Amino acid sequence: MSDDLVKLRPTGLAHGGWCVARYEGRVVFVRHTLPGETVLARVTERRSRLWRAEAVRILEPSPDRVPHVWPPAGPGGVGGADLGHVALAASRRWKAAVVQDTLRRIGHLDREVTVRALPGEDERDGLAWRTRVTLAVDDGGYPGMHPPRSGRVIRLSGMPLAVPEIDGHEVFGSRHAGASRLMVAAGSDGTTAVLTDGRGPDATRALVHHVTVPVPHGLPLGGSGRRPGTGHANQSDHGPGGGQPGHREGRLEIDYRTMPGTFWQVHREAPGALAGAVLAAGADLLAEGRAIIWDLYCGAGLLTVPLALTAGERASVWAVEADPHAGRAARRAGRDVPTAHVRVGDVESVAPRLPAPDLVVLDPPRRGAGRDVCAGIVHSRPRAVVYVACDPAALARDAATLRDGGYRLDDVVGLDMFPRTHHVECVARFTRDQHRDKE
Repeated sequence: MSDDLVKLRPTGLAHGGWCVARYEGRVVFVRHTLPGETVLARVTERRSRLWRAEAVRILEPSPDRVPHVWPPAGPGGVGGADLGHVALAASRRWKAAVVQDTLRRIGHLDREVTVRALPGEDERDGLAWRTRVTLAVDDGGYPGMHPPRSGRVIRLSGMPLAVPEIDGHEVFGSRHAGASRLMVAAGSDGTTAVLTDGRGPDATRALVHHVTVPVPHGLPLGGSGRRPGTGHANQSDHGPGGGQPGHREGRLEIDYRTMPGTFWQVHREAPGALAGAVLAAGADLLAEGRAIIWDLYCGAGLLTVPLALTAGERASVWAVEADPHAGRAARRAGRDVPTAHVRVGDVESVAPRLPAPDLVVLDPPRRGAGRDVCAGIVHSRPRAVVYVACDPAALARDAATLRDGGYRLDDVVGLDMFPRTHHVECVARFTRDQHRDKE
């Protein structure tokens, strides 16, 4: 056996798409495998107590293993589909287990977590969902991606996790001399934009994102007034197969416009699913029709507009975004919704000047909100907090701060917004502990 090859039997999971094994007393983080398998793995990094490896031969496969959906992202290949060898249902169980373990280890919180598929995901087999792809450029000028933890570029002819407009885009067959990075983004109308090192004629081309948001039963639809085409409410009756017989379910149809470089949820179905999950988490306060709501790190206003359209005319939504381009997009999205107020600036400096909230919604960057912001939220004494997180560790750290400030973690819902990868989005709801208030 080569010195670089070892026989491993992983038994656990770690965040980042890794399985955990042991070899001669060392912990080995290994990719491209599943717990319970026996694999021959190539060691890619050696430290005194921890090794990293990737499985190159499967000796005893797991029943959850499937042929890799994108072989260029398999062993020795690019990143971007690190769970491409795992059956979709099993990958969602994997992610749920990682979130639960992270909450327990870092936040000392025990909560059962379920990760839900987005609409149509099983039918697409976890493919054709990315609406934005960032590519590196190799020495010959052709686009590709990096292997994990490497600066090398592997040339690609397509990207099957991306929507067809991107997967089949001519950018993959073209030479881009002098460029170091390409970004291809697509709107929901099929429009695409290509940026070269963040620049180019497409940099100012607005992309349209049509979003359908499911609205929980009992919430008002569109009571704030707005022009059709910007944010409007539709209702539909569903018989058998659409929920309980006779149940009336509403939906919001909202068009957003962003520049290609402005942050937007990358999965085509993610904006509607995420906004619907946030509305469900805050439904009790929204239904009162008079809540003051903070929407922190609001981005292009994805959550701002649905919150305002369902909270009632006596409510108000105060949205805060530091990036000026995203802030302008949020103002455009909410310009015909009188109860939506967008403020551009850092959350730390703007939030203390806002009216005291009943509900705080926050969707911070991957690093999380941090102790100071969470302490500020605690100080503002909202009745509930809805926290959107793309990193389980950041969620666990901030959840611990909220708990120490008197807030109870009621629920955590996982959304599989990044299928075939280890990433997962979580929506967590916290409520103020009334018993702590009386102490």
